[in-house]
Amino acid sequence: NVFINELELLKLGETGSNFCPVGYVAISETGVCEEAAALVGALWNSNQYNDWSGNRPSGCFKHTLNGEIYFNPWEGGVQYGDDQRLCKFQVPASGCTPFRQEITGDITGVGDLGSLQLSDVSQCKA
Repeated sequence: NVFINELELLKLGETGSNFCPVGYVAISETGVCEEAAALVGALWNSNQYNDWSGNRPSGCFKHTLNGEIYFNPWEGGVQYGDDQRLCKFQVPASGCTPFRQEITGDITGVGDLGSLQLSDVSQCKA
């Protein structure tokens, strides 16, 4: 798992679900998915199969039977039921995060995960 000040930047959804956990969004870019796989210590597999359309989560997902991370460019589904969507933390529209110190700029050096702008909690409005 990838953490910054106890906030998990990447999180897996429930097995057999096409949804991300609350506060997280789907990874919808192949390159970011590949980089996220490396961050969570999983093997990236670039293979894509036409039968995934409607059967596997769209975007970045972990196949639970082999533990590998894939990217599905087609419409998502959960017919096969043996996958977990790999999701990234979504910075709230307010820009406020639960951090206790200011962290800005390049966090991990990868894709859009590295461009998260995270605010000091003191800047949040009540």
